Amino acid sequence: MVMRKKLMVVFLSFLAIIFGIILIQLFINHSHNNAAKSVSGQFVSDVLNGDSKDSYALFSSQAQQGTATGDWADTVTTLGNFFAGRNASYASMSSDKASKTKTVLYKIPGNDGNYILKVLLTSQSNTWYVESFSSTRQ
Repeated sequence: MVMRKKLMVVFLSFLAIIFGIILIQLFINHSHNNAAKSVSGQFVSDVLNGDSKDSYALFSSQAQQGTATGDWADTVTTLGNFFAGRNASYASMSSDKASKTKTVLYKIPGNDGNYILKVLLTSQSNTWYVESFSSTRQ
């Protein structure tokens, strides 16, 4: 009977440890998702408000190397004018653990239908940066 109680204590302790590990992993995933959603949301807001400087600052170093600030300013002005007065709503997020990227989609109404804004984020030193951005009409 004593052996049975010891085994039960060991088993319950093991279950508690496993449950704790699962909770920690869920918390970490939730935190990473919130951070990615926050960065992408700020980026989309900056773009829609015509703020090329702050949106450019959210680019990864690779994205900045491939995009001239003047070209980005022109793009942001065009998008800001096209979507003037409209708000983007969060649609979904997906992750690619192998490449440490997240894709966040936003939906925004346009004059000629709905658009999907796609923000690809990459993690560099545990911080999310915008790797690329696109918009397509649904």
